[in-house]
Amino acid sequence: MVTFFNILTHILVIGGIIAIFVFIGYMIHISDTALEKGVRIASFATGLLIYIGSQSLGITIPSFLMLSLSTTNPFTIGLLGLLLPSFTGTFVAWYCIRNFYKNEFLAARLIILITTVIAILFGDIYAKAYATGLELERLNLTLLPNLAFISSLSLYVIFNLRKKEKIAGATKKA
Repeated sequence: MVTFFNILTHILVIGGIIAIFVFIGYMIHISDTALEKGVRIASFATGLLIYIGSQSLGITIPSFLMLSLSTTNPFTIGLLGLLLPSFTGTFVAWYCIRNFYKNEFLAARLIILITTVIAILFGDIYAKAYATGLELERLNLTLLPNLAFISSLSLYVIFNLRKKEKIAGATKKA
């Protein structure tokens, strides 16, 4: 039974990473003009460069997370594994939605940039956790910050994003 859940965990993580990149591709593809498409591609490239640049400076979030979550201290796990990623996810979602109502193009660019960094970080954490040969219980604990961040971001967007409707040249939240 443990093998089934182990396989299911891997399928969900890899499927989630693929879904994030499909979403990024969709956000780039739906742009109205060639210029906007180019700016969105630049947002994607910038997200890649930010993550690669942080790696070259020695700032490795996966190593930091694995080190901090290697202890079984409930305070550390609660703070670094749940609270900090949840607050960060909620803040990112709030900021993107706020900008969406002000400037739809800026919000799309920002979402592509942030989602690119998140997807690469998510994949990097998964690869580091899997490469170290962690057993299923430790692997799930290592992936806990990703789950908390994505869950809080998604829940905030689900409950707060409203369709914009244009009425006589004015933009109104529905």
